[in-house]
Amino acid sequence: MWPRFDAENMSGSPIIYVDNVPETVTFEGSFLEQTVSSDAKKSRVLGYSKNVKAPNVSIVAVTGNNLKIGPDTLRRTLPARLITDSEDPFLKSYPFDPVLKAKEMRGELVTAVNTFMLYHYQNPPKDKPVALGSFEEWSDTVRSALIAAGEPDPVGAMLEERKLDPAQEQLRNVAESWHAIFGYNELTLADFATEVLRGASDDHLYLREEFRLSSHNDKMANRAVGDWLKVNSRIVDKRKFVPGNTDKKTKNRMWRLVRVEDDENGVKFGRWSPPIEAPAASNATPSNDAPPTAPGEPEIRG
Repeated sequence: MWPRFDAENMSGSPIIYVDNVPETVTFEGSFLEQTVSSDAKKSRVLGYSKNVKAPNVSIVAVTGNNLKIGPDTLRRTLPARLITDSEDPFLKSYPFDPVLKAKEMRGELVTAVNTFMLYHYQNPPKDKPVALGSFEEWSDTVRSALIAAGEPDPVGAMLEERKLDPAQEQLRNVAESWHAIFGYNELTLADFATEVLRGASDDHLYLREEFRLSSHNDKMANRAVGDWLKVNSRIVDKRKFVPGNTDKKTKNRMWRLVRVEDDENGVKFGRWSPPIEAPAASNATPSNDAPPTAPGEPEIRG
């Protein structure tokens, strides 16, 4: 799919249209993310051993039923959902053709948009929203103008979609159960497995099932938990998992949940308490008070 996508981008297509992405496919990729968030991109010309640097001028539009977008790609996406009250929306009829209607009203629509943006430039708002990373110019113009006019923040749709991301929801649930059992204390993965298998609370049962733990001596299971923590080091609900100190007895890496806060500039950072010895798993007690711590391929058309 990406070679065709690359060819459309190099040709300068104003719109790259990816139609009907299957429900089983998660639409994402570093190639796509680089294309939509950088001013230019080097691409290899098919059939030749040379690269061509082409400006990224295309708008990428993607459609699909129950479209799934990867978390990194979603940060570069403005989702829009068409809601219908029909069980078979493809059978619905409308009194007009939206494409023909848009063509008929093009002059009126373009004039309205230009007037709207002209007013924004002549009367810039005093308070602009925090710029969206990699899209600062759009954020300071189109987004800022809509918010100043009393319209909803377009970025809000992206944030709402992130809440529906299964991986984000899983991370949130694991963090909540981890905090309920271990608080912000650091511990080895062996101690984690021992305590999770010993307890009978809903949080113990959730973590036991989520990580498929059956024995605290299961090194493969412990390694799988460690791999999951490494991959899922993103911030959720102002908390994140980070590697801690090395256990003096076992020489194994410990892990902990830390609180992440905003500084005066809105920059995220983790705050830690001084290192502490991890308690034995059997003595682990909940700590609710946070220390001051930190099948098919979609069609592409230009």
